[in-house]
Amino acid sequence: MRVGISVGSDDYNLIPVLESYRHYGILDYVELYIQPDVKLFDLMEWNKAESLIGYIHAPHGPYADFKPEYLDLAYSAYSVLKNSHGISEIVFDPGIKENKFFSTDSLMIPENMPYMTTLGDKGVMVFPEQMPKYFVFDFAHAWITATQTGRKPKELIKEFMALRPLHFHLTDVYGSKDHLPLGDGEIDLKFIKSVLLETASITIETDNLLLHRDDIIESDLLRFNLYG
Repeated sequence: MRVGISVGSDDYNLIPVLESYRHYGILDYVELYIQPDVKLFDLMEWNKAESLIGYIHAPHGPYADFKPEYLDLAYSAYSVLKNSHGISEIVFDPGIKENKFFSTDSLMIPENMPYMTTLGDKGVMVFPEQMPKYFVFDFAHAWITATQTGRKPKELIKEFMALRPLHFHLTDVYGSKDHLPLGDGEIDLKFIKSVLLETASITIETDNLLLHRDDIIESDLLRFNLYG
């Protein structure tokens, strides 16, 4: 199983600690979220960390706000980074019903959304039957969807797992709020690890706007690798 951490495109100051985690075998890759105001300088700094980036996450605003230029930014970032890193896919959020975004490009892979966002908007691609053949499975989004629709989270997760996704996102959840550090919410980490195949790659997506980000990355990796 490959374990990654999500960081923002301007978080290049974290490269030394991320490379040390990779050296010691508790981190395999970074999933790089391309921020809407990304600069070429940011991407060139990431190119100094050769082969660290495994996935790109396309920019987005609030769930109702996916702009065409965000797609352009994702492709531009990929073109700058692909020769120095083993990037498998560009992950994107398909958004909400009023402003759905989808791509037929095989490089662009959607993730499942929560049934309802924190803004009160209904998401798209929230249930297994709505997903395309290739997608990224976000455990937290499914957990929230189950809670919001009166279902049992573990049963809904098992339905998604029957589709055999290979790339995953994970954060902790409390109610309808996700992107929490592991251990701060209600996600059953032992259950999550029990349904993952050894061929899986899983990105821990704790909110990179939290203070003391390097400490949270360390605690997330330790909790996932040792205590799950």
